[in-house]
Amino acid sequence: MFLILVTGFYASGQDRKIDDLKLQLKNSTEDTGKIETMIALGRQYSYFYPDTALQYFDEGVALSRKINYETGELLSSLFKGEVLATQGNYYKAQQLELGVLHRALDIKDENLIAGANLHLGNLYYYQGNYQHAIDYYSIVAQPDKNDTDFEEAIKGLKGRAFLAVGKLDSAYTNSKRALEIELKRKPLSWILPAVTLAAILSRQGKIDSALSMYKKYEDMLPGSVSILEMNIPMAKILFLKKQDDSAIFYLKKTIAAATAKEYLEEAGEASGLLADFYKSESNLDSAYRYLSLHNLFRDSLMNLNKGREIENEEFDNKLYNEQIQKTEEQFQDRIKIYGFVFAIFIFLIITFLFWRNSKLKKREFSLLNKKKQDEKLNLQNEFQQTLLRTQLEIQEQTLKNISWEIHDNIGQILSLAKLNLGTVEMNDAVTAHEKVDDAKNLISKAIQDLRDVAKGLNADHIKILGLAKSIEHELGIIKKTGWFETVFESSGEMYKLEPQKELILFRIVQESFNNIIKHAKAGIIVVKMNYEPVSFSLKIQDNGHGFDVNDLNSNIKEGPGLGIKNMWDRAQIIGAQLTITSSPGTGTTVDVKLPIAT
Repeated sequence: MFLILVTGFYASGQDRKIDDLKLQLKNSTEDTGKIETMIALGRQYSYFYPDTALQYFDEGVALSRKINYETGELLSSLFKGEVLATQGNYYKAQQLELGVLHRALDIKDENLIAGANLHLGNLYYYQGNYQHAIDYYSIVAQPDKNDTDFEEAIKGLKGRAFLAVGKLDSAYTNSKRALEIELKRKPLSWILPAVTLAAILSRQGKIDSALSMYKKYEDMLPGSVSILEMNIPMAKILFLKKQDDSAIFYLKKTIAAATAKEYLEEAGEASGLLADFYKSESNLDSAYRYLSLHNLFRDSLMNLNKGREIENEEFDNKLYNEQIQKTEEQFQDRIKIYGFVFAIFIFLIITFLFWRNSKLKKREFSLLNKKKQDEKLNLQNEFQQTLLRTQLEIQEQTLKNISWEIHDNIGQILSLAKLNLGTVEMNDAVTAHEKVDDAKNLISKAIQDLRDVAKGLNADHIKILGLAKSIEHELGIIKKTGWFETVFESSGEMYKLEPQKELILFRIVQESFNNIIKHAKAGIIVVKMNYEPVSFSLKIQDNGHGFDVNDLNSNIKEGPGLGIKNMWDRAQIIGAQLTITSSPGTGTTVDVKLPIAT
């Protein structure tokens, strides 16, 4: 039974086996038999219900100590350490597993020595110290040379560790041997060798072969195991092959299974991949939904890790206190009673001060961290609200411009075409032909203008055209009214800004145009853009009657002041500096300068 337990196989028919083991535990009359059944139950629960597994191992330790059954105590402690390691409680796990190893060396138990070294290798693998894991796996001595279960376990684990350090040849050799042993099982019960081999193929660029291997073994293992171990790498490959629907299907299955089993890391990775995919497809609603889910899993995982850190610290404090107690007991034999009392008194004062100071620091850190998180959340919410409001205002302004364009330009052109066609004299062929040609030209111009209008109806036209082309398009619409002359200049090597920043800059430009049209009584509008390596500048000028900038503060709640305040607020949101220069009779200049991160 011991070697099978060490390998960590995921046996099929798990629920039935658990029921059988529970019945066996209930009917067992010998304490040693109960302990072995408790260990077996703990191993069955380890993968998906680690807290339940820990309870069975603790009961096994307690009963083993009660009847002085050392092997049962050491086995229970060893497997408890493995579960704690998978939960991130590395320090506790290391203490337990090293304790088992030292005791096994004392009593020269080869099975326990091999198991302890194997689990210590797993511990260092979970910590990300893959080379140290390989070192421990390499010193594992197989007690029974004919035990293929143990050979499969050590080969499979070494293959995984070699893959982590990029030694693909060693990873392939070990995993291939483990899979050869596994394929002799009916049914299959361990997924790791197949997953490692598929990952090797994927790293080698053989994604079709990797995908085939994943799918080959997917239905041969328990569904919940294959979902958590295989679906995420399968989805990544499917995205590369542009099989997006299949990739989404596997990721959603992963989220459902991982959430049900509280595997936050897998759930967070799957939701993050879905958020990135939907963002690349411009499906912002789905991207935002899965990004929110990803952040929820990430925050839950961070809180869980923080709780584990606190547990590790409490464990360290417990060990520290035990060491201090032992020191004090030795000290009692060498000092007189008054010296002993004085030492205890000093120790208690120091311990209290240390505890109080530590508690205050933890509280200050917690409050500071909460404040930072709240500020970050408020800034994110404010940015999203501003971005949404900006998009709605751009749509409203675009519809107004389209209305003006249709009424003042396209409508007049079509009226002229109708008038030409209405005055055609069929008796005069030459004149009729000229009027029909004029009407055709007018209709062609109307069609072209309608196409220009259609571009403005596209909600993503700023993202598609870019900031410069969008501003030129707006200036073209304004010029067609016949009320203004427009000038557009661009200097420097043009580059793309972040989509949100371009959207907000475009809204600032639209607000400036709106103020010029409504209030400035200008005849010329000039827009200048300057692309520099460290900054981007945008300047909007008019030759209108201008205004006193100092009066803005008094008019900020109504009239043009409100629009200008919105411009300032938007500039501040994206980290830009907005300056307005104006005085009566000299026109107005709006200057926006945006630093570029290098």
